[in-house]
Amino acid sequence: MPDWLNELLASVCEACVDMTKGRMSGFSCRWAEPENNAWGTWLLEIAPSVVEISGGKDDGDTVFDFMDVDLLALPKCLDEVESFSYDPDYGNAPHLVLDGKKGEQEVVVQVYFEPFEDDEPHSIFDVNLGSWRDKETDEE
Repeated sequence: MPDWLNELLASVCEACVDMTKGRMSGFSCRWAEPENNAWGTWLLEIAPSVVEISGGKDDGDTVFDFMDVDLLALPKCLDEVESFSYDPDYGNAPHLVLDGKKGEQEVVVQVYFEPFEDDEPHSIFDVNLGSWRDKETDEE
């Protein structure tokens, strides 16, 4: 990922965290260069990441934190905003779409409210210990 896109990712993620409430889980991100997507611009997609629960009655379940998007801060992540909209996607994958420029680069940012369909947990919350750990590849 280019440095400027990584900086944009950080600012978008910051706009998706309620500083009072915080977040239990992180974010998953996908990106594509202009020639590799239907938009024809840089594409940055962000969704809540899934976390696996270990122990207790929900052992093995996956969960995620809901997105708390600051709708005033998100457009400020870009230098120029062409459009900012909500795409209900007929209930399948509702998301926000932010279109504009970061520096000289045209970019579309999509913020999803639910994890990507094929997202796998990379971290585990151990209910019994009350702590986090990275999911090892042999645990999958």
